[in-house]
Amino acid sequence: AAVAGTGISLGTFFFLLLEEEQIQNQTLKKTHRKMSQIIKKFDGAAPMLQTAGKALEVVLTLGILESFKKIFRKVDNKLRGQELLNKYTDHEYVADISLDDACFDYIRPLLWPFYRIAEFLKNPAQFAFTGLRNCQAILLIAPPGYGKSFTARAAAGLFNKSAGRTSFISISTLDLMKQMQDNAEALNGIIAEARDNAPCVLWIDEMHLLGGGLQIEKNTFILQDMLKALDALNQNADPQKMVFVIGATNRPDLLDGALLRHGRFSQIITLPEPTFNDRISLLEALCKQSAIDPSQIDLPYIARITPGASPSTLSALFEHANFLAKRENCCLGTNHLYQAINTIVRNIQPYTPYSREERTLIATQVAAEALYHACTNKLEMIDAITIRPIKEEIQEQYDWMTKIPDKKHKLFTQQRGAVFFKRTNEKVATLNTQELAGKIAQNIATKKILGQESLTPELERNQTVIFNALLSQEANNLDLKLISKQQQDLVKDRAFERLHKLECTVEEVLQSNREKLSILAKSLEEKEFLRHDEIAHLCSA
Repeated sequence: AAVAGTGISLGTFFFLLLEEEQIQNQTLKKTHRKMSQIIKKFDGAAPMLQTAGKALEVVLTLGILESFKKIFRKVDNKLRGQELLNKYTDHEYVADISLDDACFDYIRPLLWPFYRIAEFLKNPAQFAFTGLRNCQAILLIAPPGYGKSFTARAAAGLFNKSAGRTSFISISTLDLMKQMQDNAEALNGIIAEARDNAPCVLWIDEMHLLGGGLQIEKNTFILQDMLKALDALNQNADPQKMVFVIGATNRPDLLDGALLRHGRFSQIITLPEPTFNDRISLLEALCKQSAIDPSQIDLPYIARITPGASPSTLSALFEHANFLAKRENCCLGTNHLYQAINTIVRNIQPYTPYSREERTLIATQVAAEALYHACTNKLEMIDAITIRPIKEEIQEQYDWMTKIPDKKHKLFTQQRGAVFFKRTNEKVATLNTQELAGKIAQNIATKKILGQESLTPELERNQTVIFNALLSQEANNLDLKLISKQQQDLVKDRAFERLHKLECTVEEVLQSNREKLSILAKSLEEKEFLRHDEIAHLCSA
């Protein structure tokens, strides 16, 4: 308050010393004129102002004003929770989010280390002379998109509520590595800056670049500096000088074991994939953030058709749905979220670059799979079918970690048509028998219904996937290399026998419902996309 009052006083003196002609803004001109008139009424005000003017000239000449500016900026940044920008870090305000927000309900039991720090910052005297050492380094482990950065910022927001003010420094890992190669004190400089603005959260993403990986063999000093910095943090228990390091990585296998021992990154939090109920909780939180009544949207249905969706995917889904609703000038509804799912989650392309013969082929194949499920009373499994191309997700590839054959260097491939299922459980890694039979229906429709002798490359891969899945089921998910040659032959014979039985069953179902298959395929070819209710209506006709 004293520093702020000094700054206001200096600013007012400087403003009064200006000539009225030097002021451009008309409102400021009127303010200057009124203040000058008020000062003239007081005896001795003019000489005092002249003295202040001379003092200000001295201040300007000696550069003292610049020193004052730095002090004012530092105090202002401290109060705002903002960090000064330097060549190693990016400065940010502590966002208006906290771990107390509803979007963290599904992982709240895992976040207890952050709440322990918050309790310490709230009342440090309670922990004095107890011998308890607070955890000052926490590592977040999760695949991309699971909210590691968002969780770190929310933790800073929670600390901000407890301590009254908390700074946040985000380190650019690659820039820091370059600087550390030229300047060994780069990391120490950041730690010193964080101490000057304590309590402070130091956020380091991609920790495996600093504390592991193959490149660490050439730059061992980077790991050594990181270990020394973490040890130095734990030597100071002063709450006014505390720096909390939150690291994150999606490659924990590359981290050096020295980083993970107790006293450094002693607390490790692995963020899980949201389950069905977790997705409902996240969608409810997103609704509340957008001032939307969750009861107006069928959230269980949306959660059921988004298995495996990460928190960032659901956030992007909601953002796109909001855009669609604003474009139509209406409130966000289930239909907008469904359209966003087709674009964001399912990656359905808005075009069908096929010839007429290809459209007929793909429509018949996809319709055969849907019809088989309908005829076996399993239509509730299916949410929608389409003949539009599906862009598969981009998979991360680490060339420096493993040698990848040239033929596998593809960012994504196009899948021709798809059947989308509804699931309440986790994303399954293998297909069940019902889904396998549905995949067989595509092959049967191609050979027996359309009369094609050879399968397309996609269906040949489909055939391989089906047999491998049956083989895995017969072997009870064991690696065939671990059993004898005789047992391997026995397992393969049983898998071939099951495959033959399934093919006979599927062919019988399709042959007895050829008319329904023709109707469903023709409708799919025309509309390109059919939802569950449309499929049910056509299959019951």
